[in-house]
Amino acid sequence: MKKISLLFALFIGLLAFTTTQAQNMSSYITLTVKNGAKIKLKLNAAADGTPVKIKSGSNEQIVTVNKAQGTFNYTATDTIMTVYGDVTIFHCNYNKANITALDPSHNTGLLELNCSSDSIRSLDVTKNTSLTLLDCYSTRLSTLDVTKNTELAKLFCGSNKLSSLDVTKNTKLTKLRCFFNNLSTLDVTKNTQLVELNCHSNRFTSLDVTNNTMLKELICRDNRLTSLDIRRNTQLEKLHCYGNAFSTASLDTIFCSLPDRLPADMAKICPLVNDSDPNKAIVLATNKQNAIAKNWKVQYQSTSTDIPATTGSYVCSNSGGGNNVNMSSYIKLTVKNGELIKLDFKATAPNTHVKIKSGSHDTTFTVGTDWLSPKITYRAANDTVTAYGDITGFSCKENGANITALDPSHNIGLTELYCNKDSIRTLNVSQNVLLEYLDCSENRLSGLDVTQNTLLTNLYCFFNQLNVLDVTKNTALTELSCSSNQLSSLDLSKNTELLILNCKDNKLTSLDISKNTKLKTLYCLGNNFSIQALDDIYCALPVRQVSDAARIYPLKDSSDPNIATVAATNAHNAINKNWKVQYYDDTDIATTGNYDCSGVSTDIAIAEPQFTFYPNPVSDILYLSATARTIRIYNIYGIEVAHAEDTDRIDVAQLPAGIYTVRADGTVAKMVKR
Repeated sequence: MKKISLLFALFIGLLAFTTTQAQNMSSYITLTVKNGAKIKLKLNAAADGTPVKIKSGSNEQIVTVNKAQGTFNYTATDTIMTVYGDVTIFHCNYNKANITALDPSHNTGLLELNCSSDSIRSLDVTKNTSLTLLDCYSTRLSTLDVTKNTELAKLFCGSNKLSSLDVTKNTKLTKLRCFFNNLSTLDVTKNTQLVELNCHSNRFTSLDVTNNTMLKELICRDNRLTSLDIRRNTQLEKLHCYGNAFSTASLDTIFCSLPDRLPADMAKICPLVNDSDPNKAIVLATNKQNAIAKNWKVQYQSTSTDIPATTGSYVCSNSGGGNNVNMSSYIKLTVKNGELIKLDFKATAPNTHVKIKSGSHDTTFTVGTDWLSPKITYRAANDTVTAYGDITGFSCKENGANITALDPSHNIGLTELYCNKDSIRTLNVSQNVLLEYLDCSENRLSGLDVTQNTLLTNLYCFFNQLNVLDVTKNTALTELSCSSNQLSSLDLSKNTELLILNCKDNKLTSLDISKNTKLKTLYCLGNNFSIQALDDIYCALPVRQVSDAARIYPLKDSSDPNIATVAATNAHNAINKNWKVQYYDDTDIATTGNYDCSGVSTDIAIAEPQFTFYPNPVSDILYLSATARTIRIYNIYGIEVAHAEDTDRIDVAQLPAGIYTVRADGTVAKMVKR
């Protein structure tokens, strides 16, 4: 019996030893605590069954922590308590005076830290760069550095003694609560994902929320604000702004700047705390009907009851703040009633006023020379949304079935238009003659007329149903993507500035790129090219430098149905001009053809000439004995250097001295240029 007891004790000891060894002792959080106090902890781990060791003095406890939060109570036997292991969520909140210091710096995998309502005077989280939530509400912090915590989505640091707070690096923040501190400034211009901002009871004289276009809740009461620009906060549903230094005029401007809401949104603005608020007379002199008309309740904060009738008669201007919107310049969308529509804008000048109207609802805000970040999101109140103002850049992209038509014809100043990934069937841009950038890809267009858009540099119309595309007037084009349509021909003879061409997945049988001497990238796979047509394309490619990284893509992959056709071409005619002939995944294509860019295969002799050429040698004009349909001249590298049609002569004066190949219809001969 004694032997069995000894073996059992040995087994228990080994088990304890094994468990102890399983903890990650290099990952730990240290607490300074009151000796003898009961400390309550809530812990989570990334994986179920994670062993964690809690140690204080000579006492230690091994617990198992799971993905679901577990609560652990531990009585301190020393003033230091250490929690070892791969803990990802650590809550030691509401221990009050029993915790006086916290050091999480040795747990770099920590995702959430909640130490609210403890008695911590300092907190260093600069090593905890993975933190997504930090709650240090109602501790005793006088400083807090979160500049290294770039993953933070929620920061709750209210009821402390902070005199400064830098959140400019925390661009993923969705909720920020920094109320009851001593802050005199707060820069949230980089926090474009903010949905909730609670910064009441500080010392702000100004607050810029113009970039926080996703903001739904703004609590900025009890500061020193004299004005508040909310024209771009189109998602706002709750605003507590009492206890500031607003005048009647500034409050009227705020009422007019409120976004339209639906009754179901239960939108509320509180300009007074209660009936005895010292600013009551100022508020009662406003015209609260301007807010009520947009389905906002104007209420006391303490009782959530409506403030009495106001006596003001201020009428909102078109801009919702006394500034003019150019109502003669507008873009009209046909949309799904009740759906959220994503929009973005640019203007030629800062602080350009833009008004969005749908049904009886409208909202006005300012835009600048850069795109908004993030986009405006606007709920349609009927089946049309109209954007008024001097807009030069307009984006309604990626709204899918929520946008079925677009009319930009009444904004003649438009230079950029993005309507890709919508459900548009027709698009008239004939009045938008200043347009430089048009992306109407991935819609349902069966026709597109860009002949009036002579300033276009970028045109993206892929994934539509186009069978004709005339770009002969778009001589400034540098990039054209017209893939995945039904084009059987494409005239690029006037697009001499073209750098990138994507015409894949159409019905092309030939492609003349002889005039596109600046071309560097060509996607032509998925068409109906013959071997000869592809060889002609290779021969017409312009000479590039190796540094240009020029690419032509005639095949998608090795299973492409056109692989036999492409394999029979002579890719070396392109390679010799520093072009790579590749699959879509950038691997090289091997070919077996022997076509020579002079117009014959390398194993076929030059035919008896049908034309004679003179003089030869030649200095300026080379004459033919009769008119030819096409005359092409190639240098010794097989590169076309001159071209003429329906003539009996060709000017070669600009060519350097040397030996050239002349091809006139079926006649091929050598020419000496002196």
